[in-house]
Amino acid sequence: MIPLKITAELFNGFAANDPFSPAIDGILAYWHCRLTMGDDEFIEAQSTGNLSTVENLQLAKTKFGDDWWYQCSLPIYKTHAEHQHHFHRRFDAFHAETRCDKQGKIETRCAPYKSTRMAVRLIVTRKVVWHVVGDKSEIESLLAHCHAIGAKTGSGYGRVKRWSVQIGGDESLARIHRALPVNYADKHGINGMQIYWGYRPAVRLPQNKTLCVIPRQ
Repeated sequence: MIPLKITAELFNGFAANDPFSPAIDGILAYWHCRLTMGDDEFIEAQSTGNLSTVENLQLAKTKFGDDWWYQCSLPIYKTHAEHQHHFHRRFDAFHAETRCDKQGKIETRCAPYKSTRMAVRLIVTRKVVWHVVGDKSEIESLLAHCHAIGAKTGSGYGRVKRWSVQIGGDESLARIHRALPVNYADKHGINGMQIYWGYRPAVRLPQNKTLCVIPRQ
């Protein structure tokens, strides 16, 4: 495995709810699992939350005691503009008709049918860069299936014009410019903002979240 620079050239930017997304190990893990499991099994696992830690990506790992995480940097990009968009989810009339004979009242203030107003941050940028240590051909193979990054890709955000994976990435950025468990950061004298964060995929799993340090650039 060698240091690599991954670049996603975008049409108009991407959507994200935090400044540390999208995560390249998350993108690669998504497509690794989808291609390995097949669409039907993968969609079922996503919807039921039957997820597991993705341990076999072709990325180098940093090991610390019994813990580990992939050597891949946070996204690096230049923000040209930033907007906040809102999405609304409402209980639609069709579902009301199909359920009216089964229950007298449908609660839309809470529970599964709750109506919500959700905000998403749109970052206008031409490209996003990550530095990783990994296998070039395997990464290129997975990214060939990825046509959008970030949140709300189904709404048209984050469309990728082209990917490039170049030899000569910054190994130091791949190892250090990322969320690091606080115990590891303290031992190595790394300072920065502390945040409870998912530091390896799948980030929705409790065992893949911990108090982390985001190093200062």
